[in-house]
Amino acid sequence: MPFIISHILFACRRTPFSLWDPTLFVAAQGPDPYFYLLNRSAAETGRAIHRIAPGRWDSLLADFPPAFRHGFQAHLELDDRLHPHIRRAVPDGLIHTHLEVTLDDILCRRHLGRSLLDLQLWQYIRTPELDDLSDRFRPILAAAGHPEAPSYATAVRAMSRNLRRLYHRPALKRGLNALLRLVYRDFAFMYPGVEDFSDEQLRPYLDAFTRLLTW
Repeated sequence: MPFIISHILFACRRTPFSLWDPTLFVAAQGPDPYFYLLNRSAAETGRAIHRIAPGRWDSLLADFPPAFRHGFQAHLELDDRLHPHIRRAVPDGLIHTHLEVTLDDILCRRHLGRSLLDLQLWQYIRTPELDDLSDRFRPILAAAGHPEAPSYATAVRAMSRNLRRLYHRPALKRGLNALLRLVYRDFAFMYPGVEDFSDEQLRPYLDAFTRLLTW
């Protein structure tokens, strides 16, 4: 799936300026916060939410604030349009994630003039409306067949917390990663590395994203 800033950029393109707020930025992550709980059951919850039939989303999101509806729908649309380009370049696994992060960094530099690692990503995954949104999210968990899954608020807070662990003081973390490899816990794939990919792997996604932003 596209990574964090790609989703925020696209959500802003699809949303009136008056709704550009922290709730939009959180909602633009769609079901992805469940992957940051770092266990198999939560990851399956995230995948199950992604698999909800498109025709159900208008009713499932009807009770949410407008910024959340716009952001969440934008997430689903961007996944649908651009994830196939990533899968064609790298089908699955850690290198797939590495490509997503690398593409996000390229788009950050292109559209924001800054590296992904300079943005303090965890700051974008916070909203004062979180507990209310979490209450409204329960029917989505039920629709996905996971009514007993951790709450949406729990997943969002885990995402923010783990992004901070990954990217706070990134130069130091990259150095520590060299040591983590000694115990087979290599987190380097969560850091961008444009040199690790060919133009043929990067170009189709970047061109498609540009067309979406200008459409």
